Amino acid sequence: MNQLEQLTKLQRKQEESQPFSENDKKILKQLSQCNSSYYKAKIIDMLIYELEDWSYEILKVMVKDQDRLVAEMAVRSLANFIKAKDFANLLEEFEECTDFIKYDIVDMIGYIGFKRKLSDDVIKERMQEILSKLKKDSRAVYSTYAELYYVTKEEKYIYKILKDLKSKDEDIRHHILYTIDGIIIENNLKSKKLLNDHKQLLQKMEQKLYVNMEYEERYNHIFRERLIRSIRKTLGKSTEIIYPKERNFYEQIPDDLEHILQRCIFELYYPIHDDRQEIVLNLLKENKDKIKDESFYIFGSYIESLYGNDDVNVYQEWLEENGSRENEAIILYLRAVWEVASSDYEVSNKRALRYAKKL
Repeated sequence: MNQLEQLTKLQRKQEESQPFSENDKKILKQLSQCNSSYYKAKIIDMLIYELEDWSYEILKVMVKDQDRLVAEMAVRSLANFIKAKDFANLLEEFEECTDFIKYDIVDMIGYIGFKRKLSDDVIKERMQEILSKLKKDSRAVYSTYAELYYVTKEEKYIYKILKDLKSKDEDIRHHILYTIDGIIIENNLKSKKLLNDHKQLLQKMEQKLYVNMEYEERYNHIFRERLIRSIRKTLGKSTEIIYPKERNFYEQIPDDLEHILQRCIFELYYPIHDDRQEIVLNLLKENKDKIKDESFYIFGSYIESLYGNDDVNVYQEWLEENGSRENEAIILYLRAVWEVASSDYEVSNKRALRYAKKL
């Protein structure tokens, strides 16, 4: 029996609420160390429902996986176990892990402290201890500051995070934006109490994010703009802050059927609005009966698969009825994407595989 068959069998067994045998657990452990990141991700999805020592030990090994995405998934899944000893020594146990993983581990330690209802003083003491052991240029410093802010509500920790936006390292600036994004979401910017209590903090955050923003590379530039829009929306300010070059590009796209695809792509990949996927899907739906451009339906099929909620992909149906031979491979690929997206938890998606093989 190959690895896919083993995984499919185990997944089906879990879905049917059948307990895993010792041999099953052995197979899961072996699969967790296979060469396929996809299989590893599926193993993690299964293990979070098996809150036992054997599954916990498998996940702890996966935290050290060379695939960063697998390692990060394993870290977040460990939080489901909420073991007290993790609060005390988890970071030290993974001393050899990368800075990226340590960032998530610190976040998880804070989560464990919160879920186990430890006092704020205990969590603060642990975070300060962690901070003393981290190198100053470690990305995990930012998640530690974030945890200290959560338990103390002292704004100085936010300012400690923001001051490094001056860093010449683009990755560090991205981690700062990622941390600030988490703090904003965690504290719910729609809260009137937050606005009243932290209006000055929000204004300073906005100013810090805006400084030198035009010199950012495109991704961090977009990230900053999205955060500023969220803050400005809470403060009751105008949220449209597109820089002149982006505004000029946007205004050059005519508002007509011939250029609808360009407008959709710009809305999606330059996120002027927070609900950009919904805007793009609405633009597509409003114009699908007016346009017979194959590239429009190729884009529509892909977007419907990733972001849509409809039971039928009308763009894919159009392609399969009217698509050209030249784009046959793309159409088959899009069908495979749709099949995978429509049954995300099915490891052995025979329909998707059938279309993929035709490529």
